[in-house]
Amino acid sequence: MNSESHGLKAFREMFMKSVLRTTTIGFLALYGLFSPAGAEIVLLGSVSTAGNTADRSGLSDSIGQGTPHNLFGAVSGLEHVGDNHYLALSDRGPLDGASQFQCRFHAIELSIEPAGDRSTRFHLLQTTLLKTEEGIPLVGALEAFNTQVPSKSLRLDPEALRVGSLDAVYISDEYGPFLYQFDLAGSRRRIFRTPSEFLIAQPSADPKQEDKSNFMGRAANSGWEGMAITPDGSHLMLATQKSLLQDRVVRDGQKSPSRVVRLLQLDLQSGASQQFACLLDDTKCGISEILAVSPSEFLILERDGLSGAEARMKRIYRVSAKGATDVSPIQSLAGEQLPTDVVPVTKSLLIDLLDPRWEFAGAECPEKWESLAFGPTLPDGRRLLWVATDNDYVPDSRTWFHAFGIDPVELPDFSWKK
Repeated sequence: MNSESHGLKAFREMFMKSVLRTTTIGFLALYGLFSPAGAEIVLLGSVSTAGNTADRSGLSDSIGQGTPHNLFGAVSGLEHVGDNHYLALSDRGPLDGASQFQCRFHAIELSIEPAGDRSTRFHLLQTTLLKTEEGIPLVGALEAFNTQVPSKSLRLDPEALRVGSLDAVYISDEYGPFLYQFDLAGSRRRIFRTPSEFLIAQPSADPKQEDKSNFMGRAANSGWEGMAITPDGSHLMLATQKSLLQDRVVRDGQKSPSRVVRLLQLDLQSGASQQFACLLDDTKCGISEILAVSPSEFLILERDGLSGAEARMKRIYRVSAKGATDVSPIQSLAGEQLPTDVVPVTKSLLIDLLDPRWEFAGAECPEKWESLAFGPTLPDGRRLLWVATDNDYVPDSRTWFHAFGIDPVELPDFSWKK
């Protein structure tokens, strides 16, 4: 996806050095083979890793309830960095923020073989631990925040990762929500200003207390869940998982999530921002990821919180911000309907992940479909799209990477240089 304009030549060189010590973690034969020309969308293959797979962090201790500190899993972000190389971001760790898990991202290789055995393969190359400017580890612990100096907080719930020019690694934090820039060694280099509409006044180690004590800002565990970077690297688009507290509606005497989610578009050079309203299919759903197709068109991964046979909604939508209203000046979007003068982003279905043809629906369907990333354009011109799942570090639950081939006619404004 990202070209040399994203400044990743050095990263690829590092990957190639790492390949000499690469270990194959998982392999699964294709669900479907490369399709003939004219097919619009096809599942090319899937590969998974076991829930007890060790990463390359070098950590040898245990955390929480005896969980190894070096587990690979809980993939919440995925980004293409050239050839068959990607960065995979793990979230805050096991036990829902009740552990001192050191946050990290991983360099991995995902490959589709169009010839021979036509297989899909995964290789884990490297693990990078995240730390502050002073070298202090950033951890997933709920209580590791500083109310007096938020920039000194050590708690981090990394949910999305994108790579920009000069090897800048952007990571969104669901706790703040905050946006950070890291270097390739995992050191934080920049803290971006969060618009006040997204911030809470009284953070707490108890999520229920957070929602009870605050009337504005992100809801607990529903901050910046998804992030996209435009093909030219100039803008980020961030998505909260669910509606902000001030955009919620009163039902049965209680404030409940609405269908309105705010997308924040940020100019990385000037810092200027805009906000757009996105209407979810259902109040029980949320946004897991957003991926840029062009400067104004995106893919959004929208899902419910159900797994197995109970899962009802796991979908990837095409979303366009063209003509959408900047809702930054609007303090509250609460209500069952948007104001008549507000134009939301437009949505159209691209992939229903519960469509029977994919064979994902049923008893083994994961709850958390979390990540989207384009890969190299395929030899026949189709766009390669990876969709990854989050196993929550459950030992008997696998992490899945699914590869889709998309006919260019489905994404006519695709702007990535391939």
